[in-house]
Amino acid sequence: MAEADLFSTTDNYRKHDKVASFLLWGARKPKCKFSIMIPTYNRSLLLREAIKSAVSLGDSNSEIVIIDNSLTVDQEVLLWIKEQGIQNICYYHNEENIGMFGNWNRCFELAHGDWVLILNDDDTIDKKYLAQMSKIIDKYPEAAMIGCYQNTINADGEQAKGNPFKAIIRNIKVKVLSNTLVQITLHDFFVSNLLSASGALFNRRKALQIGGFNEELYPYSDAVFVMNMINNFKNCFLLQNKLFNYRIAVNESMHTDTLLAFVQGNYYMNKQIQAKEHFVCESIESAYRDCMLLSYEKGLLSTFGIENRKELQQEFESINTELNVKKRSKISVMLYRGYVKLHVIFLTIIKKKAISELQ
Repeated sequence: MAEADLFSTTDNYRKHDKVASFLLWGARKPKCKFSIMIPTYNRSLLLREAIKSAVSLGDSNSEIVIIDNSLTVDQEVLLWIKEQGIQNICYYHNEENIGMFGNWNRCFELAHGDWVLILNDDDTIDKKYLAQMSKIIDKYPEAAMIGCYQNTINADGEQAKGNPFKAIIRNIKVKVLSNTLVQITLHDFFVSNLLSASGALFNRRKALQIGGFNEELYPYSDAVFVMNMINNFKNCFLLQNKLFNYRIAVNESMHTDTLLAFVQGNYYMNKQIQAKEHFVCESIESAYRDCMLLSYEKGLLSTFGIENRKELQQEFESINTELNVKKRSKISVMLYRGYVKLHVIFLTIIKKKAISELQ
């Protein structure tokens, strides 16, 4: 994977502008506040769960729009949607597969709302999501994006199991920080990677302005998109409430080649943020960047390396050699992880904006 200029702005909407999306069901609202966009590809059962969670939001000033990127129309789901009698739902089918991030861009293009949530077809949303986001928008109408914390669920929709001690610490942190909002800078994004496209609400006009998701940067196109939203518009926020359920299941993101591309992309992105911001001297930045990547790889191994951990570890070591990442001691990596946690606490204490009316 060659290193690209990740801060450059290109019009990624033009790539598939000749591919039509046909409206098969529903009547579009000419204008609304929120668009819940559900891009889908061959996930009939999980798609229904995503739709049900979107319907549970119960917001009359919103629309639910499904964009099917499959080769053939999912008639079973389409019939199910008709039988539900949902008033504000529409179903589109692309005349050809435009890829995952191409379909995400189509979400921004077809949305009629001022604010857009891209809800993946295997994820779900909390019923309080729009109510809480509305109050933030009322207070900060010029926001570019508002992210939130997420629950990680497994293929069966159950809370993913992890280290029980860490789970206790996370739950305490969520309770302490709940209903607080922090503004995220490029430096904050670099240190803690707090904002994610998953579960985030985007200002549609601004998302269109920066050219959308660059699918040539797959699989980390979404991270680069968030980085550029922060860099271009500054007023990007994180609501420290868990309002989104992110599903980890067997899919393309678990393939070894995809995980390796994540590692390379993560490294290039952090390297370019450092070059742009130049936080401290190069030697410290280089060591920090190495520890960051090693910590990131450790996280991937614990999440995805259940069956092929040894093979994946060897692949990571090969990539690290190619990227000239030096081996750092376990203590160095632990210190890095500790610094990240302290940064999040510091960020919340210094920059938090209490949103008491969300309670």
